[in-house]
Amino acid sequence: LTGSVASVSGKTVSVMPVSNVAQAMQGKLPGVNITSQDGRPDAAISIRVRGGGSISQSNEPLILVDGVTVNSLNDIPSDQVESIDVLKDASSTAIYGARGANGVIIITTKQGKVGKPQLSYDGSFGISTVTKKLDMMDAYDYVKLQLEVDPTRATEKYLPLYEGHQWTLDDYQGIAQNNYQDEIFRTAWQQNHNVRLSGGSEGIRYNASLSYYDQDGILLNSNYERLQSRLNTLVKT
Repeated sequence: LTGSVASVSGKTVSVMPVSNVAQAMQGKLPGVNITSQDGRPDAAISIRVRGGGSISQSNEPLILVDGVTVNSLNDIPSDQVESIDVLKDASSTAIYGARGANGVIIITTKQGKVGKPQLSYDGSFGISTVTKKLDMMDAYDYVKLQLEVDPTRATEKYLPLYEGHQWTLDDYQGIAQNNYQDEIFRTAWQQNHNVRLSGGSEGIRYNASLSYYDQDGILLNSNYERLQSRLNTLVKT
């Protein structure tokens, strides 16, 4: 192999408390730009290998998981990965023809090993929160600004004659405030559990896993939950 290849081991990505292998790859592969398309917990991931080469066609790389072409890495738990290799230039992607024009991501998942059955578990818990909220105006500053922007309309709306009292700007001092950022943001929990059974003989090896991932978004009514099972067997004749 003489082409440009970036690699990362499964041990490196498996320790990341993220929902999928694409998020675990962020910042670990030179020349590979991985971004989330929005802020939702289940947001799609965009992958670019050395930038985009087309303005009208897809710039997504070819993704192979154990030799099988897949469309996305969003549903592949990071703890199931043995290794990741990214082929980046023309010489290394030539064997895949036009499909490899945007680079090739080759993922090898964990396989069973010869020996007694082994049962393993790993899991994690975490929280997410807003690190910095916007500074909001209080009622006095807000009405003052509106009077500067449009005095006529603001006077009619914010300085009315109400129950015999003519409101003034000073009446808005000390009024209780409602910061709507506190109403829509929350401290969000996430949890990840993985159970794996592997083993086998010289003739057949197996690797079975069950994973559960649950993440609440910091924005109310945003969450992502996934229950996934996987069975991998290798038969030698």
